[in-house]
Amino acid sequence: MVIGKVPKQIILIKVSFMIFGDKNIFAIESDFFQGKDYLFISYCFWVDNEKVGDNNQKSLLVSELENIEHNLNTLNNRKSSKLEEYSCKEIYAYLNFELWNIGSSDIKIENIENIN
Repeated sequence: MVIGKVPKQIILIKVSFMIFGDKNIFAIESDFFQGKDYLFISYCFWVDNEKVGDNNQKSLLVSELENIEHNLNTLNNRKSSKLEEYSCKEIYAYLNFELWNIGSSDIKIENIENIN
């Protein structure tokens, strides 16, 4: 017995692919997809030619704009004493693991959201 209707599949058409920066140093890779009524984005970061994040996850562009704007407004103005003891590679491994469950990390940081 089926209860309710089966949801319609959303069809997305890739409309753009961009890389900002140099993957060997730091870059943002983004894909844009057009749905019926909305534009979607997927993106990841590249640090030292290593991918950080999962660009297979798609989000509504309008939902991500606030996050992107916040990151641009706080560019070069973030610090956390909790992270100072770790190398850049250790921090990126930690973020990759904690945010996207990619790879592994031995770092255990409490209250990471207190970065300002």
